[in-house]
Amino acid sequence: MEENKLLYFYVLLGVMGPVLILLSAFKTNIIQDDPYGFLMLSFGFMMSLSYIDYLEKRAELSHNLVWFRRILSITLFLGIGYFLFS
Repeated sequence: MEENKLLYFYVLLGVMGPVLILLSAFKTNIIQDDPYGFLMLSFGFMMSLSYIDYLEKRAELSHNLVWFRRILSITLFLGIGYFLFS
């Protein structure tokens, strides 16, 4: 039971990191109007998500947990983005 709580904690950290990176990329693009910097941040974001997916496959996490992380990422991104940029 304790091991599951620790696993969910690390999944949450794995979700929050890329979401915050992507939100900062949007904020940077809005403030500095730097399309090349935005492209670099977006590419780095996609690479980090690919690496997280690779690690999840390597750790043999359950399919449900992987989908939970993806849905949580999208929900957090949309929720935080709405409050920051509206």
